[in-house]
Amino acid sequence: MDFIDISASISVVAETMRKIGAAGFILTLDTDFSPFVHATAATLSFPVPGILLETNQASSALWSYYNTNTARGRGGRVRRFGATARILDGRRAVYTGHGPVVASYSSRGPDVNNALLQKADVLKPTFMAPGTDIWAAWSPSSGGDPFCVGQDFALLSGTSMAAPHVAGVAALIKQRNPRWTPAMQPRPSSPTAGARAGFISPARALDPGLVFDARFEDYVRFLCAGVGVDGNSVRRAVGIGCEDGEEGWSSDLNAPSVTVSNLVGSRRVMRRLTNVGGERETYNVTVREPSGVSVRVAPQVFAVEKGGAEHVRISLTATRAINEFAFGEVMFEGDRGHVVSVPLAIYVTSTMGG
Repeated sequence: MDFIDISASISVVAETMRKIGAAGFILTLDTDFSPFVHATAATLSFPVPGILLETNQASSALWSYYNTNTARGRGGRVRRFGATARILDGRRAVYTGHGPVVASYSSRGPDVNNALLQKADVLKPTFMAPGTDIWAAWSPSSGGDPFCVGQDFALLSGTSMAAPHVAGVAALIKQRNPRWTPAMQPRPSSPTAGARAGFISPARALDPGLVFDARFEDYVRFLCAGVGVDGNSVRRAVGIGCEDGEEGWSSDLNAPSVTVSNLVGSRRVMRRLTNVGGERETYNVTVREPSGVSVRVAPQVFAVEKGGAEHVRISLTATRAINEFAFGEVMFEGDRGHVVSVPLAIYVTSTMGG
């Protein structure tokens, strides 16, 4: 296929599928032609269901499966098809041997050139969700894209497609746990290639085991810990100000990750883990240290009753300044099957001080 005018080419394929009465189609790359094509620079709409595979790896995997399950005669004609496919309801994520890859247009974590975010000691994004080539409902009266006027469905990419996935999972969590606060977000443990965020899993989100809760006062202390923050400005914005003599770090916010954008010597952060599982559970702690940082966690083993909480101390000591963010992980593994991952993003400025 000639991918110079990819949108027009796909539209021709889709229209042909409609004319012959096909239930749907899968469009693959010619693996001898191009290693990668991003086919959704523009919004696309199909008259029949369609799937685009935009990489050689995905296209080759499909053809390998197809050919393995297809019997051919001596002349090469297909005599029997054995390949099958199905569409599930989307509530349970499916994982292969490779982690999902972050799209080129998406955020990948700390930006060393963003001084404002560095001061906040916050790792973003927290979650990653599907956002490339998403087939979704489209208003036929929308004038947002001339190619989709009058259509009921369209294929789009971007945060506009990832956000509904997260919102849907949030709705499921709120339905199951109506008394949870917005901060009680489970930490996904599924890896995401090219980012420090976890790939969102609806099934795991509904039964996370441990969550990280933060109240209104915690966010006020987070604001007050910012460099150069005016306490009066905080009071005008939220109704209460910073307490005189109160010291703290932005990294003290009870978030499901630990970020220190300016580690000098050492720092200790606390995390409060709340058991939202159905029973008492015992957790063991393992650590994968970032380069240039020694990490100690206490306690190493703890048991949490249902509805109870455990305070965990994470001590970070700089051993080598590498002048870039280094990443690690604290893993909490429960004896009832729950696994909670807390990413570490540390920028060592100096091994002296603290």
